[in-house]
Amino acid sequence: MSANVVLGQADFAHKSSNRGGSVPGANTIYSPNCVSVDNSGNVWVADTSNNRVIKYNTDFIPTYSISGYVLDNSSQGISGVTVLLSGSSTEAYTTAANGYYTFASLSSGTYTVNPNKTDWAFNPSSPIATIVNSNHVVPNSFGRYTGVTPLYNISGYVKDSSSAGISGVTVNLTGPENSNCVTGVTGLYSFTNLSAGTYTVNPNKNDWAFNPSNPTVVITNSNQIAQNSFGRFVGVISTYSISGYVLDNSSQGISGVTVLLSGSSTEAYTTAANGYYTFASLSSGTYTVNPNKTDWIFNPSSPIVIITNTNQTVQPSFGTHIVIVPPSIMYSISGDVRDSNGIGINGVTVTLSGASNATMTTGDDGFYTFTGLSTGTYNITLTKIGYTFTPAEINVTLSGADLTGEDFTGVLEEKIKYTSLAQTKFGPNPCVINRTGGGAGGASVSAMKFTKLPSNSQVMIYTISGKLVKVLNESNTEISFNGKNTAGDVISQGVYLYVIKTPDGLRKTGKIAVKVE
Repeated sequence: MSANVVLGQADFAHKSSNRGGSVPGANTIYSPNCVSVDNSGNVWVADTSNNRVIKYNTDFIPTYSISGYVLDNSSQGISGVTVLLSGSSTEAYTTAANGYYTFASLSSGTYTVNPNKTDWAFNPSSPIATIVNSNHVVPNSFGRYTGVTPLYNISGYVKDSSSAGISGVTVNLTGPENSNCVTGVTGLYSFTNLSAGTYTVNPNKNDWAFNPSNPTVVITNSNQIAQNSFGRFVGVISTYSISGYVLDNSSQGISGVTVLLSGSSTEAYTTAANGYYTFASLSSGTYTVNPNKTDWIFNPSSPIVIITNTNQTVQPSFGTHIVIVPPSIMYSISGDVRDSNGIGINGVTVTLSGASNATMTTGDDGFYTFTGLSTGTYNITLTKIGYTFTPAEINVTLSGADLTGEDFTGVLEEKIKYTSLAQTKFGPNPCVINRTGGGAGGASVSAMKFTKLPSNSQVMIYTISGKLVKVLNESNTEISFNGKNTAGDVISQGVYLYVIKTPDGLRKTGKIAVKVE
């Protein structure tokens, strides 16, 4: 075992009395004779030739240090590394940004240095440091990151002076990673999955200048957003025109038409005799052309025009002049629909035909009126289920004055007491049943019809031999037969019998000739 301290000499290699001097000092010895250690650890030496006894306190024992660096593969310091010291002494030290660590006041001995940090591997991982009467500098430990590398984004907008997005800008990214993208209509650009580092963002578009033109973006540990650039157009602005004609149905120009332009620009133009209009100095975009003139309608009325780097000629709009009859020469026809007691009948459909056609439905007062009518001949008819009206129709002529008092009287058919079925009609006879008609199964929907029946009458169809074919019931005054039997099949061609029965016991029979095609 080797000594670690020498007393009275500068080092272990010298042996002269009083370190070669003639005068003794606090750090010299001359022919020591005896050494003793007291209970406090102090060392007592009998310095015989110097005729004295020397006391050495315990603090004369020297201490040393262990130090070093923890670096990454680029020889940059790694911060936050916990360096553990074990052996003759146990301590811990956390590195700063330069990766340096140190342990002081260590006695001679053997130590182990162990760097630790989550998601990092170190080489050497546990270097041995041996102190032999001097400070010890440990060879560097190099760390390699083994965790998931965090990734970040850089994004921003490229806008014009009015803060509107500029589309079609190529944005180039350079730095630890290189990429590019092209902005859309909002001017947004975005780069994702980027590692930390310093990047340059460079927007480019022909005829545009940008500020800042090459901004530097530093990613440390967060996304970098709102990295905006503003562009100014420095090229030549191209403009275009929209033109066309407004014509009548004879393809002659219509003058005095106000043509309104709306969309990317708003303007107005009034046509001359040839119907021509034009709008100049327009930028690319979408426009609507709308011709207007009192008492005229136009087709198309509002054509859409899209300018894409070229002049646009619009297809002609054709106008039709509308002749409006002055209200002073318009007339009306009116009247009442009442029962035999003079009470208005509501829900009656009143139909007007002739010089003008119209319909209306009476209210509770039974009144009807048609207004805004020109001179001419008109026919008025009424319909309501369950009612017959007198007269059946009214024919009138308007010739310079309104017509009033064109009245009708209605009677509920249920109140008519039939004494015979002479008024009942049937047709057509013979009738033709079309197998390919519009009804289900191919037959006509209503091949034959019984009319002017008392309400709730019943019609029975028989073969000539007396076999029942179909029973028909209807609460109204008409009953239709579609040419099908009770099973839903189209009947055969031939002669059939019909029997009409009423709730009042009236009865009528007859024959039907049926032809099937």
